Amino acid sequence: MTYNPSIISASDYTTGEVDTGTKWHNGKAIFKKTLTGIAGAAVGVQVDTAHGISTLEEIVGFEGIADDGTNQFPITRNFNGARLGWFADQTNFSIRADVSSGVGQTTHVTLYYTKA
Repeated sequence: MTYNPSIISASDYTTGEVDTGTKWHNGKAIFKKTLTGIAGAAVGVQVDTAHGISTLEEIVGFEGIADDGTNQFPITRNFNGARLGWFADQTNFSIRADVSSGVGQTTHVTLYYTKA
């Protein structure tokens, strides 16, 4: 999975589901939804939040930032040594701080996805 700026539409960012008006390589519509969360209270503590995406099939891209109250920085997807990492499954969006500087940070991640 990689970030793909070509699928970002000009529509507003919202916590509701938006059809981007673009298609994935298999012809399926690409939707987007912005999720907000807070990293766990300690290193390695994972916080799971229901994302509310019905029939999620495939995440095709993402973008995100974290805010520690002073600085904002991009969120990576990799848990191995990343300051913050995230993943999504059929039910939840999960965020975890892998080093102490990521603990308790507010996160905003926009997922781009297809539906079954």
